[in-house]
Amino acid sequence: RTAIHFDARYLHLPLRRDEQALRQMLQHALPLTVLHYRRDRLLVQRVPRLAVGHLLLGRVAQARGQTAPALAAFRQAHAVQPSSSTALQLFRATLQGDRKGAFAFGETWAKAHPNDVPFRKVLADGYAATGQDAAALATYQALQAIAPEDPELLNNLARE
Repeated sequence: RTAIHFDARYLHLPLRRDEQALRQMLQHALPLTVLHYRRDRLLVQRVPRLAVGHLLLGRVAQARGQTAPALAAFRQAHAVQPSSSTALQLFRATLQGDRKGAFAFGETWAKAHPNDVPFRKVLADGYAATGQDAAALATYQALQAIAPEDPELLNNLARE
């Protein structure tokens, strides 16, 4: 029988990295990031009608703190292949800088796709997080009719 044992005392020890180890770690991380970005760009060039390349570019831009390019990539992903996944990415990215625009988009998508439970849950959570309690409650209640046994939804309804 094989087992791994971990000594919890190691968690309390300070991290030990010298200058050389830190430089080496950073030198290896940069090419991985750049190569990943290059690959995503090439994917968009090869198959521009698929959302996946645009979504990856958006995620890379978000990770770099580049809000405008991320939002543009998510918009393009949703334009070429509208789906629950692309709508979620676009809604979340828009919500960071333009709440009114994000909720307008979210309401339009939810109205056109009333059975999109994952998206509508995120929309309701967005309402709750921004203090729009009445809108959050109404959205959670509408979702309850579609997914009456959803534990996350039941929990969120209990909090509202």
